[in-house]
Amino acid sequence: MRFNIVDEGIVWKNPYPNFRAMVTWHGHTENLGGGHLIHTARVGKTKLGLDGKCEVLRSKDHGKTWFHTNSLLADEYIDPQFAYSTATPKLTKDGTLWAAAGRWHWVEPEHPRWTKDNGGWLYCENFICRSQDQGYKWSEPQYIKPKPTPGAFPTIATSVNELSSGELMIMFESFFTETVQEMQHEVSSLFSRDGGDSWGEQTLVVHDPNDRLIYFDPRPAKLSDDRWICFFWTHDKKTDEALNTTIAYSDDGRHWSKPEESVLWGFPTLPLVLPDGRLLAVYNYRRNPQGIRCALSENSGKHWDMDNEYVIWDQQTRRVTGELASQGEKRAWDGSCMAEMFTWDFGVPHPTLLDDGTVLVTFYATELDHVTHQRYVRLSIDK
Repeated sequence: MRFNIVDEGIVWKNPYPNFRAMVTWHGHTENLGGGHLIHTARVGKTKLGLDGKCEVLRSKDHGKTWFHTNSLLADEYIDPQFAYSTATPKLTKDGTLWAAAGRWHWVEPEHPRWTKDNGGWLYCENFICRSQDQGYKWSEPQYIKPKPTPGAFPTIATSVNELSSGELMIMFESFFTETVQEMQHEVSSLFSRDGGDSWGEQTLVVHDPNDRLIYFDPRPAKLSDDRWICFFWTHDKKTDEALNTTIAYSDDGRHWSKPEESVLWGFPTLPLVLPDGRLLAVYNYRRNPQGIRCALSENSGKHWDMDNEYVIWDQQTRRVTGELASQGEKRAWDGSCMAEMFTWDFGVPHPTLLDDGTVLVTFYATELDHVTHQRYVRLSIDK
């Protein structure tokens, strides 16, 4: 089994870095069919500043070249008191293109509630938009308010997912208001029975009854047998240690098994079901040597071929390699894991299946010129 790098390149990068500051962060891609891809990414003067907005980029040639077309939100829907996150796009069977995002109450480092751990992120308001013309025009934001947990506020964690029943599902996770230790973390889902016009019936996906483990970054996918799988960045909040990726399953998207530890280590970890039923996992790897890696499972995530774990992006050399991964070594966080998270300059890989069966992985990265931008790698996967 082998991963082959077919192509690589840039989705968007500041063309004039010596004249203006502009970086892009946290991108997501959806295949609209016929070679048409849409990529949403946060673009701003800085990675975390209040001026950042979600911009829409497109490719009409299966991801080889990209161009900017529009913003997700019209100016009339943007409140300058908030910072806006990237939307996660998703196409449903009826042709509706959904975008799930949030706007953050974010304060500057001089504010008394700013800490290195929270990065100034004090609250989030979650919303969805929809488009009927492949994302050229978007509806006004529709705000959704899940019930929060003590010491935390809910943040939108996934795109709009369509269940076999025709219902729509969105997952949310908790983020802390004061400290990660005081937060009661959970992942929950909200459902819509009327095509997204209203959302209710909040159900629990996962929560540690001992209030020690955190299941960050839920990433679900529908398996070839109609079951669902969800990956979690699993973190021990008492020791500040990132544990192995855990995996839960569901027959209907409503009732989930207890997360089980996998051999994967990475966060976030994103699943993609290939046409032959194999499961691809793409993930950030933040041990040394850091980078973005991928691995395959022949049996829906129960076992992984770690002898053929490959490196997509190598952070030390700051380039795409396509080489077999080496054994990683633990390293100390630069402060806490939460504090370090706001300093990362590569990550958020997003795998997308293309029409010809190859896989496009988009992610943000920073080369030796220190300009953070969106990149892509296209993979073919042999048996």
